Amino acid sequence: MKRIIGTAMLVIMLLSNGVFAMDTGVTPINEVSNDEVKLIVNGEELVFSSYTVQPYERDGIWMLPLRSIAENLGFVVGWDEDAQRIDLQKGVDHIQITIGTDEYLKLGGQSFALGIAPEISQERTFVPVTFFSEVLSVEVTIDGSQTILEGCYDYEFSAEDPEVKGIVADVPENYMENNFYEYTHEIVDSFDSDGKAIKIIGNNHSDDMFMGFYREVKGLEPNTEYILKLQFDLGTNVPKGMMGIGGSPGSAVEVKAGFVSEEPQLVKDALNHIRFENVDKANQSQSGKDLKIVSNMEKASEDYSEAFEYKTIAHYFRATTDENGAVYLMIGTDSGFEGKSEVYYHEVKLTVRDATAYNLSTIQIDASALDN
Repeated sequence: MKRIIGTAMLVIMLLSNGVFAMDTGVTPINEVSNDEVKLIVNGEELVFSSYTVQPYERDGIWMLPLRSIAENLGFVVGWDEDAQRIDLQKGVDHIQITIGTDEYLKLGGQSFALGIAPEISQERTFVPVTFFSEVLSVEVTIDGSQTILEGCYDYEFSAEDPEVKGIVADVPENYMENNFYEYTHEIVDSFDSDGKAIKIIGNNHSDDMFMGFYREVKGLEPNTEYILKLQFDLGTNVPKGMMGIGGSPGSAVEVKAGFVSEEPQLVKDALNHIRFENVDKANQSQSGKDLKIVSNMEKASEDYSEAFEYKTIAHYFRATTDENGAVYLMIGTDSGFEGKSEVYYHEVKLTVRDATAYNLSTIQIDASALDN
């Protein structure tokens, strides 16, 4: 059972017949301005629109829009007009709820009564915040008017997974000799003491120096196009606005990610430099066909010390599986800074949805981000 943490946790517990709520702090929505209300699902802030309607408070409990949140968690949402019933499906999970009925049913499993029934407002279905924690097992945090939901990932890649492979490109063939490029790829204790992380170090010498890792994503349908939402924590110690030779150690070290249909291959060019043979990442400040810029090595905070911190990266992609139902995830840095970079990758997670026209239309981001 997931926990709800927040300033109104006791109120939620009392009003939901003692059921423990999700990780969310509750402030009645009518006490805050619309600009302050936020819904963040797996690291991405949802954009409010006629599709994703703002939460509201009823009898001291947050009511959240069901469809947009559930779809961002990877569920397929169906609606039966005659029965006034909503069906949520993801893999073997099948949940049914009916408007006006305080019964949340996991087919083949448990039935939940949460103290408040699902209801329709502004032509959208709303459910109590406890639905996501108790029924979907999502972790929810409420911090004032901000509601954060984490969970329902299809894949969580362990840093210690032996199928995670390091890869380096755009460097001389002999980059490992005499430790000139200082390259290391190792599994270490995360600097925040939260499990293991992939730690990669490299020293760029007037090259582009891409360094990162890849892993096969298995178990999908063959020759099928998907929407893949990638999320990971990037650990860096580079403050904002730093200057450096060839470019900033922060803003000139681009973080790129994407999915390719076959295992990445390297070749040697006429100058004896290692290049990608079948991956288009472009160079430095440009996104390629396969790998897109998703961030850089600057800290997200205003901390100007050399302490490491994580920032969460979340990005959508489109990819088509091969005849075996597989694609390859790739993440790495492409450096224009002529110096040493040290980066940590932590909690790499992936949610997957069919790339139907409807699902594409519901994603609350610039469509250009999906042009993989």
